[in-house]
Amino acid sequence: MQLTGKLPENLGKHWHLRWLDVSNNQFYGSILATLCDSGDLEELLVIYNLFSGEIPASLGTCQSLTRVRLGYNRFSGEVPAGVWGLPHVYLLELADNAFSGSISKTIAGAANLSLLFLSNNNFSGPIPDAVRKISMRDQIAITGW
Repeated sequence: MQLTGKLPENLGKHWHLRWLDVSNNQFYGSILATLCDSGDLEELLVIYNLFSGEIPASLGTCQSLTRVRLGYNRFSGEVPAGVWGLPHVYLLELADNAFSGSISKTIAGAANLSLLFLSNNNFSGPIPDAVRKISMRDQIAITGW
């Protein structure tokens, strides 16, 4: 059985979330700008849903995040620069959406990033050197560039 609907608007505002995993459901709407309000969020796993719209810039302020899996949704627009450079993230999965723009040079600040999945989006522009360094030591998927 899959869950459906929108995420509650107060989800990050009043609860001290450390992990949010709503993967493999039929949630729709946008990612809430308040998810990081508590400052405790470590894992955001929303793959395989129907989420759409742009990623809120506030997601780039979630300094505790270690895993971000937004793949296989309907997100669009540019990924906020802060999201590219989250310092503790080791997994950033943005594959199979409709993201556009370029990979921000702030990705150089993502010192722990070892798994990066960007396939099947509308990204353009050069691939920053920091991404090339990731691909030499770990796993990167950027097909469909």
